[in-house]
Amino acid sequence: MIYLTIQFVMFIGITTMSTTLAYYFKYVIGNMNILSVALSIMSLVPVVAILSSPAINKKLIKRNIALCGCGIQAVGVILLLLSRINVALAYVSIAIIAFGLGYRQTMSWSMQPDIFDHIEWKSGRSMAGVPTAIVSYIGKIGNSVAAVIIGMILAWGHYDGALAAQPESAKTAIIILIVGLQLASIGVCAILLKFYNVDKIYPQIKAEIDTRRATASEQIEA
Repeated sequence: MIYLTIQFVMFIGITTMSTTLAYYFKYVIGNMNILSVALSIMSLVPVVAILSSPAINKKLIKRNIALCGCGIQAVGVILLLLSRINVALAYVSIAIIAFGLGYRQTMSWSMQPDIFDHIEWKSGRSMAGVPTAIVSYIGKIGNSVAAVIIGMILAWGHYDGALAAQPESAKTAIIILIVGLQLASIGVCAILLKFYNVDKIYPQIKAEIDTRRATASEQIEA
């Protein structure tokens, strides 16, 4: 349940960021020319986090790597707020956000097999298919909720797509989405990660599951 909630909240943050980034560059920073570069950075930088994760995982448990990702991403979001006065800072902030998010997403993927083993350890049955489907469905729900939140906050700010220049209230709404909601999402996920303890007990889980499987195999052979 902790993992599913983290997934739900994280997807709300990711969808909000990817959807409203163009609004931020156009109406808050006032420079749409840098959007394509920013999107390229967001696509490429996470690869660095993905490739470095195995080495870091030798020293840190997955939960702690995800927490580091939350901290890195939060720094990037705060810098993005300051980038209204500096285009170079916008690039740097996007890179930091993408780097932190890369660690969070990588750990999210790598946590799934551990959680599936935890389910098997508790229930005595291997059923990874159902949890995988649930995780995927939770992500879709998060995306849908994010779309509703975006629409509500933009409407509150009196955003009008037909206008070339938006009122200050619309700019405030965009900042709330791109900064406020991101920090809230990151903060909630960080708090929930503090209660995630599968990493600590996983060696015990793995040992007991291996013993069960070996025993079952011996019984079948007998």
